[in-house]
Formats: sequence, C-alpha cells, structure tokens
Amino acid sequence: MIYIKKDYGSALELRIDVYEDEFYCTCPRCGKEVHLDEKMLKELVNCDCDFVGTAFLCNECSSQGYSER
Repeated sequence: MIYIKKDYGSALELRIDVYEDEFYCTCPRCGKEVHLDEKMLKELVNCDCDFVGTAFLCNECSSQGYSER
C-alpha cells in the first residue's frame, strides 16, 4: 500500500492510503484540475523529475498546442 505520511511531532502522525484513482494536479496554463490516469502516473514515476515540479496540461490546453509538462 502506498500512503502519504505527515509527522506533526511526537504526539501526532497522519497516514493516508493512496489509490491510483486519487491523483490530481492543476494545469499550469489555465488552473483547471487534471485527473492523472494510469499512463500519466507511469510517465511521472519513470521520469527524472519530482512531484512538486511536475504538472500536466488539461485536455483543452494540450489540444491548443501547448507542450510544457
């Protein structure tokens, strides 16, 4: 199981299970929420990048010819 863990000190630690259909990002062009599908997740895991510096374009911005990721 993959989970997100945040330690708030000695008194509190939060763990949240993560499922493949729960990954989202924000389109860097228009700000629309983008659901990351299995193909996008595989690309993210296999690239030499980090989660914080990575975003995917929404379908509308992608179809307008923008290519940044």
